[in-house]
Amino acid sequence: MKTKRRSYLKAILIGFLFAKIAFTLCYLASAYSITDFLFHNSEAIAQDKSQVSKVDQKNQLPLKTSAETDKVYSSELSSRLFALEEKRQRLKKEENRLNAQRKQLEELKKEIEQKIGELAQIQQQIESTLERRQAAQTEVEQRQKLAQEAKIKRLVKVYTSMKPKTAAALIEKMDMDVVLKLFARMKGEQIGSILTYVNRDRAAKISELLAPKSSAG
Repeated sequence: MKTKRRSYLKAILIGFLFAKIAFTLCYLASAYSITDFLFHNSEAIAQDKSQVSKVDQKNQLPLKTSAETDKVYSSELSSRLFALEEKRQRLKKEENRLNAQRKQLEELKKEIEQKIGELAQIQQQIESTLERRQAAQTEVEQRQKLAQEAKIKRLVKVYTSMKPKTAAALIEKMDMDVVLKLFARMKGEQIGSILTYVNRDRAAKISELLAPKSSAG
């Protein structure tokens, strides 16, 4: 498009030049000699060539401007591409950092889950141990209770066969809890006959502790 435009301008200038030459010839034919005509005509031709050269230079300005525009556009494009590349690199680094953090979190999660599993096993072992100990303790207490019951039964049998005075002498030295358990299984007449020989204060205390049970019975 630019080439056609330049050719069109040159054609106009050439036509204008020929017209000017013709007009000049006509003018010089009447006012100057041929020598003067040739001299002045050569100067005019030189001036016209100078003008044509200047016009050509002006016509070349858009080409130079277009080249400068392309250069500016190329520079801007390079800057944008460089900025995009920097941004891509930053995003890549951020992605790598996030991936590393995610990997650390996953490893930490696995470690925590493993610790939770180990704690669950330890808790299960503790509960199992406590259950066994509780069962063993209950069994021991049950055996002790049965042994105590058997002992009390034997004592009841022994004390009911004793004379009250002899039994009272033993009651004086016996633990109060054992005395209460023993008397709880004896008849009232037997208890009364024994307490007759027991120390008055101790007998009163025994009677006081037995009274609710006797009332409840």
